[in-house]
Parts: sequence; structure tokens; C-alpha cells
Amino acid sequence: MTAPIRPTTPTGELAAAPRRAALRAELEAIPRLSTGFVDAAEGERVVAWLDSGLRPGRPGRLVLEYPLLFAPGSEALPITVWSGARPVSFCMLWPARFALGGGTLRTALVSLVYTDPRDRGRGLARQAIARALREAKARELGLCLLWSDLDDFYASQGFTRAGDETLLVLDADVLARVRAGSDLGLDSGSGSREEPGAESSDSAPTRVERAGAADWPAIAALRARRRCHAVLPDEGAALAQIPGLDVRVARGAEGVVAFAMCGRGDDFGGVIHEWGGDAEAVLGCCAALLDDAGPGRGLLLLSPDEPSELGWRLRAAGAQRLANPLAWFELASLPALASDLETLAPSFSQAVRLEVAAASEAAAVGIELVARRTGARCRLSPPELVALLFSKPTESRAAAARARIGSIAPAAVLAELPLPLFVWGLESI
Repeated sequence: MTAPIRPTTPTGELAAAPRRAALRAELEAIPRLSTGFVDAAEGERVVAWLDSGLRPGRPGRLVLEYPLLFAPGSEALPITVWSGARPVSFCMLWPARFALGGGTLRTALVSLVYTDPRDRGRGLARQAIARALREAKARELGLCLLWSDLDDFYASQGFTRAGDETLLVLDADVLARVRAGSDLGLDSGSGSREEPGAESSDSAPTRVERAGAADWPAIAALRARRRCHAVLPDEGAALAQIPGLDVRVARGAEGVVAFAMCGRGDDFGGVIHEWGGDAEAVLGCCAALLDDAGPGRGLLLLSPDEPSELGWRLRAAGAQRLANPLAWFELASLPALASDLETLAPSFSQAVRLEVAAASEAAAVGIELVARRTGARCRLSPPELVALLFSKPTESRAAAARARIGSIAPAAVLAELPLPLFVWGLESI
């Protein structure tokens, strides 16, 4: 009786199978990077993964918190790092245009930087941020800005802290001292009660109320009066739905004369991060927000570091001032920044031009400032240039830059600097 014939597999093929499987695993483990989403389903999957990491237990939260980033037709660019079919790292690039005086500063705001905890330590977030910088350069955006407490991480990638951000401490005692010096004539409660004789700067009765969706066009108009503001898309209805956002408006005979808003998603808790309009009416809106914070509680008021009636009144009343750097900056496109400076700081641009300086054994890549009249040159590092443009002259890096270029940029030219860049709460998303 003969044994049954069994099918056999060549020995070489048996040995090759594990090698092919191992090779496939290695290839799938190599991170690949994509910009945008292939389709809506991929976008939903990535956002659900982000929610689970950044807002665990609250599906759909990020879309509500960041409506300008996730709205259909948004200019925002999602950047995803994949390991096989699995998202492992992410950041979002949002082109923003700041109106400063008579010019525009083109920037890229970077947010939602996140890496899956299982994949940290592999440099994946660095890859995503490097891609964001390349995309910003391709879009002719001069600067990248982001907000983070991870100082070592971002400093190692060439980012530098610059600019100024001021927070004023607002509490019941400060408000009482303000009112002792100036009769606000406004209802400070959270309702819409009108006090007898309450008047705004237009001598019409004024009351403070919670803002409704119909108030957002008026709020946008008040925002546009600022010395520096980002030009936001018309997304008032979406902004009004941000979780934790409490907005008050002061109404006069002609409509909304002031506003103030506090809180925004998981950010800006206890911070009045947006306000504008008549100073007395803004104080009434702040008083309403402070009342709702509860007895003994205080709020922080975000304020640009420049003269303003509201800031002056609060400081005169003894409000404590907290100063911080504005953001992390990185140069994305020197030609784009130089072009913007022609309208933002015309005297400076007429005196010097900016060029990329080649690296040498003694120095890394830098920026050459060239005197247009004499051709004299002076080299600055990118962090020094950023500090020169956006930090106070007394800041050490800015002071060093000013001293170095003093021979080619006279004091009258430098008087235009630093630029009055300030990013408000809604703009930082």
C-alpha cells in the first residue's frame, strides 16, 4: 500500500514567505506624510483619532472648538503622518492675514500638534511641523506662529519666542476702584436690565446682554477697528457655538457699541480674550462676565501692549499686569516677509533689503541686511530678525540686533519697529 501523495512547497518559497511578511511590516512601519484628506471618510477618521487623544470622551469636540479650521471650504491644511493605515501624528496649518496699519502680514498659524502616545520619540511631530513650514513657504506666508509650553521642543526646531502679550487681573476690587473714578452707568449683571440714566458715549441708554447670533456682524465690525487684527472669514454662526464661549454685548440706541468674550473650549478658561468698542461699555461687559464668575473670583483680560483707554483705566485702578511672550515664531518665507515689510515698515524697507545669507563653517544660515544706499552688510540670525521686528527694543535679543545693525539702519528707521502684532483669542484658532 503506497502512502498518499502530499502536495509540497519548494523549500525556497517557504523561506521567502517570512521574509516577505517581515519586509511588508517594515514598509508599513515607515512613516508617510500626507496633506489634506483623500475624502470625507478619511477626514472623519483622523478627526475622531484626534478627539480620542486631545479631547478623550468627547467625540466631535474639536470640530466645535475649531470651526474656522474644519469648516467646509476652509483654507486650513491638515498634515497627517501615517504608519500603515494608522494616523500617528498630526498638525494643522491655517493661513492668516493680519491687518497692521495700512499693510498686511501674511502668516501661518500652526495648531493641534499631536502624536499618538504609542509612537512618541520617533520624531514624527517634527516631520509634520517641517512639512507645515514648507507648505507655508510655498503659499508665500512669511511667518509661522504657534502656542506651546514645550520650550525645548520648539526651540530645537528653530522657533523663537517673540512679541508681547499682556494680561490684566480683573477682580471686584479693581472694578470698584474703576467705578469710583468713573461712573460707568451700565448694568453689570448677566441679564439685560437697564439702569436709570445709563448712557454710552452716544448719550443713549445702554444695557449689557448675552450676545445672540444676530450680534456677530456688529462684533466683527468692532473687531475690524483694531490697530492689528486677523481678517477672519464670515463664520459668526459657527463661532457663536464654540463650547464655553461666553459673549456679552452692550447695546445703545444705534445697536451694539461694545463687546467682551470669555472662555473658548478647553482654552482661555477665566480669560476675557476678545473685546472692543466704547471703553465704558466694554467695562460693563467685563463686569457682567465677572459677576457670573462667582463671588471672590477674578478674570484675566487679554490686552495688547499699546495705549488704550480700557487698559489705562484698569492699570490706574491697580490691576496687576502679567507680561508674557506672544507666541513661537519661525521664518517660513523671507521674500514674503520682506514684501510685507514694504507696506508695514516702509522707511525700514527703503533703507535696507533682506537676503538669505549662505552658511559657512563659522556661521549657520542667517539673514543679511543690506544698506540700499551704501551696500554695507550686517548678518542677523532668524531669531534676531524676528525679535527685531516683533519684540520690544529692551528685550535682550532685540537690543542686540539693533546694536548690530545700527551702522546701516539709523534710529529714525528703526523707530517703525517693532511691528504692532497682536493675536486675539478667536484669531489664535
